[in-house]
Amino acid sequence: MADSPRSESCSAYPEEDDFHLRLYRAFHAQRTFLRAGHRQTGLGAGQPKLLAYIARHPACTQRELAAYYDLDAAGVSRMLDGLERSGFITVAPDPADRRAKHLRATPAGERSLVIWQGHCEQLEREMLVGFSPEERAAFAGFLERVYLNLRGKAPDAGPGVAPASSPAVTPAANPVDGA
Repeated sequence: MADSPRSESCSAYPEEDDFHLRLYRAFHAQRTFLRAGHRQTGLGAGQPKLLAYIARHPACTQRELAAYYDLDAAGVSRMLDGLERSGFITVAPDPADRRAKHLRATPAGERSLVIWQGHCEQLEREMLVGFSPEERAAFAGFLERVYLNLRGKAPDAGPGVAPASSPAVTPAANPVDGA
């Protein structure tokens, strides 16, 4: 048989220009880059984004975290347990709702978050080399649209049009929401 496994007649092998592969490669490169940040901060996978949200929204609840990041409550609960055991957050009962707990970052959590933020800022500097401010803004808008599309939240604005309801997102706006 003359055809190689990557021949045009075989559609089982993705091409280099498939968006999902490009996105996966970028995601994998980001995770690899940020792995050193996990080691330096003592934070586990998924914990930096939770800690960042808690620091920006003192007294938030587990439910708010799960909703914001589209995570299941059980997974958030496990990550919060780890953050509390490590001394990065405190958990206090809500006097108005005995099922809810308020979350706050501790000084140790804030220090780890500053280190993590530094790694994320370095990631963004390297990731966006050669991008103009306009390209950065467009890229951020495209990523937001991809997210909204995948979550079924995007209004049908037509091709090439960003949803009017989505906030302007800039690369520097959330440098700590990394992996």
